[in-house]
Amino acid sequence: MNFKNILIIFSSLAVFSCSNGQTDLNFEQEVLYEVIPKIIDSQFENLQGTFMIQKATSDSTSVWIQETSVNAIVGIMDSVYGFDQSFYDKYVNLHFSDIGLEFISLNAGNDYKLDISKIETKEDYKYKYLSEVPGPKKRWKRSKDFYLLGLIGFSRIQFDQKKKHGIMDFKLTCGQQCGLTALVYLKNDGGDWEIDEIESIVME
Repeated sequence: MNFKNILIIFSSLAVFSCSNGQTDLNFEQEVLYEVIPKIIDSQFENLQGTFMIQKATSDSTSVWIQETSVNAIVGIMDSVYGFDQSFYDKYVNLHFSDIGLEFISLNAGNDYKLDISKIETKEDYKYKYLSEVPGPKKRWKRSKDFYLLGLIGFSRIQFDQKKKHGIMDFKLTCGQQCGLTALVYLKNDGGDWEIDEIESIVME
């Protein structure tokens, strides 16, 4: 086999590899944009349409009042981050032990920009990139015009070989001293992607 033929073969393999990698990323992103609204809903499902905000009084004090119409916002990290592989042995293997499912090759992957325009919109709240949310000193001073429900960030999704199950994690901050990190177990039984379970992570 001459050098020219070898070069053609390697070039073809490189194109196939890049194409397959792009296809995998496209699949992952489609699933991510499908499940993000379900994850957010699971964290803010108890919204009752009544919000407590502080209002200044004439004597320079403030009182808490109820508002039924506010500009409710969920802040979302601008980029999707790599899955934390340290969660795997402690949590993931246990969750899938009954069906013997293993994620043989965990690939954290590179961060990429999240396109919030592809996330299903909701009547109860709007989405904003974290970079567009006021800084820490102002973001929790909730008012009728800007009521931050929470800040949330998502990891990349890891799939099993048949791409019927997935795992990812998210980090949520709901106040100055309120937040959690959790694993999300996903499954697809031939229809839509669904949340099988959300498991809070104990950070050591």
